[in-house]
Amino acid sequence: MLKVIDQGSKVRSMLQQGLWSQVQCGKLLGWVPSMYLQQVPSRPAKGGLIAVPNQRALTTIGLNARRGPGDHYSLVRILPADTAVVIVARQGAWRQIDRDGEEMWIPASQLRTVY
Repeated sequence: MLKVIDQGSKVRSMLQQGLWSQVQCGKLLGWVPSMYLQQVPSRPAKGGLIAVPNQRALTTIGLNARRGPGDHYSLVRILPADTAVVIVARQGAWRQIDRDGEEMWIPASQLRTVY
């Protein structure tokens, strides 16, 4: 092991081979499972909305799904804990999800990524 890379750290992907990617972190080069990497656009989209390539996740608790990224948006539905969702975009601390063909927003802190 060369280094433990904290979640959210920026690395440069150099090469991908099978399920693994060679990354550069500072001056170090090493290999990590590709499923732990997420491509970050060079510039956020207008309004801070960033597309996410259909990442699967589970809700960690029962929570309110909303029409927009914030508690002030109206309620779409209540999702029970361990509900499977697909993340399609992110904006700040909120994630836009698709559940049964309906898009809604929930806090990122209430999701557990599924690989």
